[in-house]
Amino acid sequence: MSPVTHRITVGDLVRVARPTVIEGTDYTDRRGTVMRERFDVRGFTLFVTFPEAGLASDWFHPDELER
Repeated sequence: MSPVTHRITVGDLVRVARPTVIEGTDYTDRRGTVMRERFDVRGFTLFVTFPEAGLASDWFHPDELER
């Protein structure tokens, strides 16, 4: 039996296990503060915006993160 995969929506908290991360790219502001990080994980792209940057979290995927 395979585990149940729940739909991920904007604002959901998710944990990305580092061993599954194919690529992690930091996006910084002019001061060098990391504002968000891009993860390419098992066929989908996840953009995490850090709350400390004063921005809302963003989650992007062409298929609404359903895989």
